[in-house]
Amino acid sequence: MENLKVLSLISILNEKEISEFRNYLRTELHNKDKKILKVFLGLKELVYGETTSRNIINIIKKIFYPDKIDEVYARKILSILSEHIENYLAVKSLMKNKTFRKILLLREFSDRNVVSLFENEISYLNRHYSENRFEEYDFFMNRIKLLSEEFLFYFHHNELPHNNSITCDLAETSEYLDIFIKLNAFVYESIIIHDPISDCKELYSYDKKHNIDYVLNDVKANENHFKNHERRIYIIYALAEHLRNGGKEFNLESILDLTISNINFLNQKFFDFAMFLLMGITLKEIVNKGFIFPDISFKIIKTMQECEVFKRTPAINSNIYFGVVIIALFFKDVLFAENFLKENKQKLDPIINNELDLLTKSLIAFEKGDYSNLKKELKGYKTKNFIRYIYSQTTLLKYYLISREQNNIHPLSDKIMHYVNRRKEISERTLHNIKKFLRYINLLAGLQKKKNGNTELIEYDLDNESDFFGKEWIEKKFKETIY
Repeated sequence: MENLKVLSLISILNEKEISEFRNYLRTELHNKDKKILKVFLGLKELVYGETTSRNIINIIKKIFYPDKIDEVYARKILSILSEHIENYLAVKSLMKNKTFRKILLLREFSDRNVVSLFENEISYLNRHYSENRFEEYDFFMNRIKLLSEEFLFYFHHNELPHNNSITCDLAETSEYLDIFIKLNAFVYESIIIHDPISDCKELYSYDKKHNIDYVLNDVKANENHFKNHERRIYIIYALAEHLRNGGKEFNLESILDLTISNINFLNQKFFDFAMFLLMGITLKEIVNKGFIFPDISFKIIKTMQECEVFKRTPAINSNIYFGVVIIALFFKDVLFAENFLKENKQKLDPIINNELDLLTKSLIAFEKGDYSNLKKELKGYKTKNFIRYIYSQTTLLKYYLISREQNNIHPLSDKIMHYVNRRKEISERTLHNIKKFLRYINLLAGLQKKKNGNTELIEYDLDNESDFFGKEWIEKKFKETIY
């Protein structure tokens, strides 16, 4: 089957949308060529496996029979059909965005110079915004578009009412949008690219207005206003302030409480976005602090599940996906991890789907005590992501210890040691914690071989160690080994 754009467009339509689009093509306002509908129905059968024919051009020629058409014309028909589907999806999206639809309507009234209709509509929208300013994710951008239309309308009519209040509102909203975008960019890039404690302070420092400290201090100076009237900005500010000062003013729990307490004031899309940002920061800190899992991390993923954040999102970042699983498993909630995989596996990028599916299922199997395919799956596991590499190979080490394959433990732990020493993105604390885990794994292997009988010293060291990666599991296996 040829890999054509039109087939991809048809494949994303659900059953209801296929029925709607069929009616869309039957309407002369949208489509004057009735054979386009037949082409759509023919290709729908191809996409959903309802026909044995695999040649798209032949399907189109059959539809147009007895008229003879060449391949160039057939491809033109496919292009027209693609455009119809795109228009249908655009209109469908526009109907969901009431404010943007109204802004376009305002523009039409202005272009047609219908003053009374324009003023009635602008009056309604201004009231709507004053009463429902938290409903929309893209509030600031829509508000700017609305004020711009209002400003241009009165400008062309040689009057600016309300003592220039429109220009003042426009300037204020533009400033809010600027703050909102800079804070979002700072938080996002801190999670994805930079170490949240050290590197991120340097973002946007090329002049005073773009310096993140300048933006954060500006919000802090007007904290009560933002907290009560611009809740979206305040929540992103709390996340950014947490990154700037390491959680001294806002810790993860206080930010979660802040977000939940404002849920009735927030657009659903923004709430989901804020929760994913919070989750991203949590995972970054877990990794940077040596895979130490704070209790709040499990509370965050449970809140996201209960509030249906995962259910609503159409695609999930691979790091978030893996993070949810390792957090659930650390807190011994295997069922949560299994249900999460079942409900969200299809939301992963297809390129990484198989790799992540294999690893997450292996980790769950290990936690459940099912070691039947573990060695086979993890020994050949390959990934460029250091977090997934560490989890796959340390789990394999644990398996070797459980199955008493001591001869495999030292070569693999040595391989892991060389790997982590080469990776510059691994923090000193994480490197230290992984090395501790490797040390104790080798000590336990030695105990199994009866070559190292100094159990008192090992027990003393373990008792006096601060928390480190895999410590709870090491302690459990130590007790099983000596008793």
